[in-house]
Amino acid sequence: MSLAVSGPTSSKSSASTSSSSVSAPSVNLTPGSKGAAVLQLQKALVKLGYMTQAQVNTGPGIFGPRTTAAVKAFQKKHGIQTTGNYGPLTRAALKKALAPKSAAPKKPSSTVKAPTATLKRGAKGSSVLQLQKALVKLGFMTQAQVNTGPGIFGPRTEAAVKSFQAKWHLKADGVYGPKTRAALEKALAGQKPPKTGGTTGGGSTKVTKPPVVWKPSPNFNSRNGMDIDTIVLHHTASNNTAGDLATLRSKAAQVSAHYLIGRDGTIYQLVDDKMRAWHAGKSALHGVPTDVNGRSIGIEITNDGSGHTPFTEAQYKALEKLVPWLAKTYKVPIENILGHKDVAVPKGRKTDPASNFDWTRIRNAVKKVL
Repeated sequence: MSLAVSGPTSSKSSASTSSSSVSAPSVNLTPGSKGAAVLQLQKALVKLGYMTQAQVNTGPGIFGPRTTAAVKAFQKKHGIQTTGNYGPLTRAALKKALAPKSAAPKKPSSTVKAPTATLKRGAKGSSVLQLQKALVKLGFMTQAQVNTGPGIFGPRTEAAVKSFQAKWHLKADGVYGPKTRAALEKALAGQKPPKTGGTTGGGSTKVTKPPVVWKPSPNFNSRNGMDIDTIVLHHTASNNTAGDLATLRSKAAQVSAHYLIGRDGTIYQLVDDKMRAWHAGKSALHGVPTDVNGRSIGIEITNDGSGHTPFTEAQYKALEKLVPWLAKTYKVPIENILGHKDVAVPKGRKTDPASNFDWTRIRNAVKKVL
């Protein structure tokens, strides 16, 4: 992470509600509005396919750019001036759109099926459109996103496939192949994803939390209900553990992580797991913009990040205990154990952990317990 300022940008998530409780808010709303009425509007837009729940989770109850874009898309669809403001005309149209449709029966879920062909970025045709419809049904794409390229396997479809793969603990490569197809068929049939990753061996291995030294940092805030499903590793851009601790605990620095691994292998805990540390900054998970801080555990490793300074044996041994424990405790799929460089936006903004970090060693330790 290079200990750059990430800041306490807040992000919240909310539990989904049954469709019967989704209604149009009765007050006027504009970009910048906050509160329960905005969250009510967002839920309605999710129900109608103009937003995804993941987009709402980046700012529940906050009328930001994503909510504005969704309102504009709804207005355009219903022949209303696309101001992005939620006023009387938009409210009336929203109420009508949310009203039960008694004239035409709902199409059975069996009409949305997983395509049988293997597909990847650049593919075109009816099979791609079939895949997009399935991803819309499952909430990984919006119909508005599909409308920008129906039947075209572009970046939005690829990002949705990666997000689906991560959710089902598959290799998030964005390619729709046999394993992804099998998972998609299960999802369309109403099955839930497995709680842990795929075939990793040693799933019954018992792990315990390694000893930690508690060094509290003031730099944290609430996860606001987001589940932990990601682990992000960083180097500190320093070989001075004492200096790293001072920075991570400085209120002025506005940066923190849950754990710091010193050069001697000591594991320092700075933020409680259940709280949101400030380590990832602007980020995306498998290409999908999201609040990585809100859903992850951040681990800093004292190392200058030059690619020439070795990570110590003591640090690897500490990580081989800590990361598997976190992965098993929070059911983190191995595909979501990443470096800061893998999640930072824009791509290339970060390089940590450095190129000489032995990822194979850490992932093999995780595979033994999942």
